[in-house]
Amino acid sequence: PAAGIAKTIAGAVSSTKVTQRIREELESVVEKRNLVAADVPKLKYLENVVKEGFRRWAPATIISRRVKADVDLDSVHVPAGSLVAVCVHAVHMDARVWSSPEQFVPERFETEVHPYAWIPFGGGVRGCPGKRASILLGKAVIAALLEKFDVSLGVSVEEMDQHVAKFTSWSGPGVPAMLRRRVC
Repeated sequence: PAAGIAKTIAGAVSSTKVTQRIREELESVVEKRNLVAADVPKLKYLENVVKEGFRRWAPATIISRRVKADVDLDSVHVPAGSLVAVCVHAVHMDARVWSSPEQFVPERFETEVHPYAWIPFGGGVRGCPGKRASILLGKAVIAALLEKFDVSLGVSVEEMDQHVAKFTSWSGPGVPAMLRRRVC
């Protein structure tokens, strides 16, 4: 999930409003001490930020499954034994499901989301067992970073989006950024 976390940081810091809200939540939870592991699960808005990042830049872009029985999907017959591939990026950018899907809007996760509308780790019983760990890791990394540093990007989110291809979400050289220690 490292690439997804890097792009999530970029998405978050590209919006002053999102960055400010993360910092307000950090100040509320952490108060006047340093961030500790027990704080991470309490960061609810930051969890929405990570989920939005994984919606925009999913760790894997394609999920495939073998069909066990004949099934009809709308007007398409899929015979048993067929391999069906789902483009995660297409699901996550579907304007019928997500309003303004190209925008980074963590608030969309403040309400219930259909479990198969958000599938960066697959879904159901065959979903990735590392899903929860990836979300916690993303929260911990972003919280620790934004607690101590101001981050400015060397690339726009739109430029990063040009690299959504292949089987992983980021095939580019990284997310260029500058860190400046915060004076609190």
